[in-house]
Amino acid sequence: MVSKFHLQAIANVVEYQAQNHGDFGLEGDGRPSGTVPILKDTNKKSDITSISLSDYTRREHCHAMIRTKANSAKKFMGTRAAMTIHKPKVQANQWSSGRIKLINGGDSIEAGWMAGEKGCINTECPGYVEVNEDFPLGETLDYSIIGKAPWVIYLIIEKQHDGNWGLSVVGTNGTVISLGYWPKTLFSTMVEAASQIEWGGEIYNPGASKPQPEMGSGKKATYTSHTSAYIFKVEVTNENYHIVQPYDIEKEADCKHYYTVFDKGNLIGAIGHLFFYGGTGWSFCPFC
Repeated sequence: MVSKFHLQAIANVVEYQAQNHGDFGLEGDGRPSGTVPILKDTNKKSDITSISLSDYTRREHCHAMIRTKANSAKKFMGTRAAMTIHKPKVQANQWSSGRIKLINGGDSIEAGWMAGEKGCINTECPGYVEVNEDFPLGETLDYSIIGKAPWVIYLIIEKQHDGNWGLSVVGTNGTVISLGYWPKTLFSTMVEAASQIEWGGEIYNPGASKPQPEMGSGKKATYTSHTSAYIFKVEVTNENYHIVQPYDIEKEADCKHYYTVFDKGNLIGAIGHLFFYGGTGWSFCPFC
């Protein structure tokens, strides 16, 4: 199963933290070990002083992610990223996910993990073609538990030379394993390339009828791999099929009092581009 891949990159994450970088650099930035990190911004009023009940209005759709800035002239032939897998708390008809997504106009494809009601998203719906029965999608995954070694999945979406968009997973030994593809006949605006890419978390709360579900690990992003969900080794395939660091990136947290995102940027070595995301959902604890 895909869920059984403890990536080699995990060893690199642990090694990075051990090299006096603290928890992905936070302790190395000056805070005492064992203390609670608090984001400070001297240029504007603290979010804590500005929180009101209206900030906690229920939302149907929320994101906490990084993405390339929208530009129809950009041409991306794919993306790849490694992400921690989690089991956020959701209620009936809700879902919460971590995913990578490629977009061009009205066309989009995405892959990742999801907790909750899936609807017409998984392989039971027409369109996506599965080619590897040893690695079925839609299966129950092992997930990360705070305080233990994380479960990670390393996914690749890339346009194939036959015009189809392929989905692959990277195994512990670095082997790229093909899982399936989206046929080129499905697309109208993403036939040639994607013009924008997203990486991060998303929740759906239909009709905003219930309290917000958790996202990621159920904790807000705090630059700490011990508690926060994170995505690393974020890369894009450019129009020349070169795998490069993502560029012209922006953060998006459209329900920031529920869910946050902290972008660490490109780190030296195997970690690559790293960011943290997530949140407690319906909570009045702004640092939880």
